[in-house]
Amino acid sequence: MLCFFFFFFILFVIKIFLCVPYMWMKIIYHIFSYRSNRNHIDTKICRFLLSVKEGKDL
Repeated sequence: MLCFFFFFFILFVIKIFLCVPYMWMKIIYHIFSYRSNRNHIDTKICRFLLSVKEGKDL
């Protein structure tokens, strides 16, 4: 039971670490862009995360 809780806690921490830069990128994107097309920023961030995962530089 404790092991399961620990695993859940790790996932929660990872989620926070992924969500914080995501929120900041979203805020920065909205500051520099007048249009708020949600799909566009989502694909942009998905591409960014994929490139980071693959170890490529943008």
